[in-house]
Amino acid sequence: MVSGAPESAAPAVAVLGLLAWFLTEVGSQAYAGRGRKEANPSSGQDRGSFFVVAGSIAVATTAIFILYNRPEAFPLPGALLYAGIVVLGVGLFVRGWALIALGEFFSVVVRTSPGQRLIRAGPYRLLRHPSYTGNILIVLGFGLILPTAVGLVIGLGAVLAGHLYRVGVEEKALQDRFPEEYPKYVAESWRLFPGIF
Repeated sequence: MVSGAPESAAPAVAVLGLLAWFLTEVGSQAYAGRGRKEANPSSGQDRGSFFVVAGSIAVATTAIFILYNRPEAFPLPGALLYAGIVVLGVGLFVRGWALIALGEFFSVVVRTSPGQRLIRAGPYRLLRHPSYTGNILIVLGFGLILPTAVGLVIGLGAVLAGHLYRVGVEEKALQDRFPEEYPKYVAESWRLFPGIF
């Protein structure tokens, strides 16, 4: 990277970030879900939330990449690249940690199963949906690595909307599965961000 010109390295850093996200997903999902059969994404409990989240991430990352360096998208300082790398790294860590903490109960679709227990270890001590927190931070990181005001607004808006829908679907499924334990957990934890939401 050329000193004083972080924006010239931003596209390469963003591509490396996408690769890291992909490898984190593959690795942690393989580790967490070994020996488990996946449910159908259009199953009843999921209510299409798998497709909503996947679509929101696609819209967010595409908008951020397309709007990078476009004058009409109100470019932000290229030095945000450094903050973006940190935020992206934290997001990858939180997402991977959450998937590993779920272990055999991790699923890309919302579903509960017989014998399932409510996970309250690792990042789940504070957050009910830390894997989604990780995704949101990852998208924010991309928005800071390829910084435009419009890209950040569209990217964060899309990923927040998709994940908030998913959170509602998942909380209903967990409330139905753990009618006594889940309300207590809700009272003792945050949805996505400690001290905020």
